[in-house]
Amino acid sequence: MSPTDGSHPFRPREDNKPRLAILYMVSTLTVMAPAAASPAVTGIYEAFQSAPGAELWSRLTLTVPPLFSAIGAVFAGRLIDRFGRRGPLMIALLAYGIAGSAGGLAPSLTLLMASRAVLGLAVAVIMVTAATLVTDYYGAEERRRVLALQSACMSLGGIAYFLMGGVLVDIHWRLAFAVYAVALVILPMVFALINEPPCRTQDQGDGKAELSGGDHSVFLLAGAALFGMITFYMVPVQIPFYLQQIDPDISGTATGIAIASTTLTSALFSFLYMRIRARLGILAVFTVIFAVMASGTLILFVADSYLVIVLGLLTMGSSVGLLFPHLSYSTSLVAIPAHRGRALGLVNSGIFFGQFLSPLAVHPLISAFGLRGAFAAMAALCALSAVLVFGTLLSRQLITQPD
Repeated sequence: MSPTDGSHPFRPREDNKPRLAILYMVSTLTVMAPAAASPAVTGIYEAFQSAPGAELWSRLTLTVPPLFSAIGAVFAGRLIDRFGRRGPLMIALLAYGIAGSAGGLAPSLTLLMASRAVLGLAVAVIMVTAATLVTDYYGAEERRRVLALQSACMSLGGIAYFLMGGVLVDIHWRLAFAVYAVALVILPMVFALINEPPCRTQDQGDGKAELSGGDHSVFLLAGAALFGMITFYMVPVQIPFYLQQIDPDISGTATGIAIASTTLTSALFSFLYMRIRARLGILAVFTVIFAVMASGTLILFVADSYLVIVLGLLTMGSSVGLLFPHLSYSTSLVAIPAHRGRALGLVNSGIFFGQFLSPLAVHPLISAFGLRGAFAAMAALCALSAVLVFGTLLSRQLITQPD
């Protein structure tokens, strides 16, 4: 069977459904890393408020994992390109389950941050490997479908993790960290069902250009990932504090529901990505993503009630539902199979750095304009990004067809 018909040259066209289901389950763990602990941020602050800089460090509890994921992602990509996918993935799942759960037992902010750092390194390997396995197993047309469904499953998994975290936080903030132990349940299933993809270096794949120092496409994609995550990560980091400004008595469950609402539209638009990408080129899709993101942050700026905040979060979720599969699919087009791990590692590094830098980048805006004003500033930057990308599209006279 020819690879040009959308199938992978080294596998039957029929899906291995159990293997695909496990890949989807593994992918949801990357969402859990911030999701489960997000409703616990205020509880962490109250528990360690006597520590120097506790308010900022409590926020950084969510973004220390992305920092180490950003650092680890580039190395993870090179690691799996050299040594294979399966072994590093299983080691990462073990580290994820142990380090993630250990955060709930930490007696100090220092040890809590240490456990989050190890969690971040594990997330880097898991996320890069899961995306790379999809590009290894599937040809171009199937890959677009599977990446979209993978992103949707990540969003739907996020709903469960946010809600579980919110419910457990109402009992005690430390219990939220127990959710990370699910990785230890997934580990034996990966051992049984995930096989090492054959003949990676022989597959010429669908890439249009080899990843090299002269090819800036992957670096531009990493930049888009960086900015998109700086903006979106205001949701798990800042929304708990924003909700408390509006309602000081708001519960952890209500906070978890609000943040989890982003995953509803994220899942929906991940399903729609296949149709949108079939009609629009790479830059056109990025224009849509940043325009929708601008709309979401603008709604949050004008919000004066819980329901309006949820509306803004739903809008933000729709932009991320397009962003994740679009980044992975676009990266797969510009990297040959032998370099897919490192290419996806670089783009995922942009995602993780954006998550880590979000509170640091937004903090000066909050200091100058308040939390509400910070949303207005980010809305303006997203709108400017959409205009710049659209201007680039027009200047290059790109057609709105698949590349």
